[in-house]
Amino acid sequence: GLGIEKAYALSRLERFDEALELYLKENQDSVFINTEIAYIYSRQDRYDLEEPFIRRAYEGGRQDAWVLSEYAKVMSYEHHDYEKAISLLKEAATQTKKDAWISAEIAWNYKLLKKYPEALHYLDLTVSYGRDDAWVNFEYADIYDELDEFEKAYSYLLKAEQKGRHDLSLYSEKAFLLRCLERYAEALEVLKQVESMGRNDLWFYVERGYVYSALENYEKARDDYLKALEIEPDHPLVRSRLGWVYANLEQYPKALSY
Repeated sequence: GLGIEKAYALSRLERFDEALELYLKENQDSVFINTEIAYIYSRQDRYDLEEPFIRRAYEGGRQDAWVLSEYAKVMSYEHHDYEKAISLLKEAATQTKKDAWISAEIAWNYKLLKKYPEALHYLDLTVSYGRDDAWVNFEYADIYDELDEFEKAYSYLLKAEQKGRHDLSLYSEKAFLLRCLERYAEALEVLKQVESMGRNDLWFYVERGYVYSALENYEKARDDYLKALEIEPDHPLVRSRLGWVYANLEQYPKALSY
């Protein structure tokens, strides 16, 4: 009807709320209507609201690559059912040719399952399909970090930075990897950038305290560990590190208290 045609046009103009209002007045048994409502919620990243509509589209017989991919997103993002998401994505991949988005999503879900060889395989496929952007390189870095292959992780992280990623998570990871590589002075410089971007949580003070300790600046290490304890007073690692720092400052009674 005219209402459906108007809703379709509105959704393609990204006037999603107006389109949704019209679609929700239509027959909810229609695979097309369910697909269209799912599309709108997906574009709005409202996967919890998308779920019943994409499920009805799937169960109603529409099982093409788009529906399978959307259903996989819901399973992954909303239910953390990564195995189900991978199964749906692999089925979608059989209907497409060298789809970099699908292979990247499979890699991401395998990473969340801590199945790193499989994740790396699908990242390699993603690159072979023509996608080699900042996201892909950051994922490589994250996986090699988990595998304790810090040189490889750092190399991929630099590629992600060169390809345009300049957010807090990248610079936090960069500082961590430099510390793991025992490049402490460089790590400290990056941590200054991390601090300037607004990070002042437990991770930050523990990380910088560790770097100051490695640089034998025990006073500054002590100050950071004390700030970390203000955030989490009973943190066992921080208390242990603080005791070690006090020992290096030859403040033995305080060292024993931690």
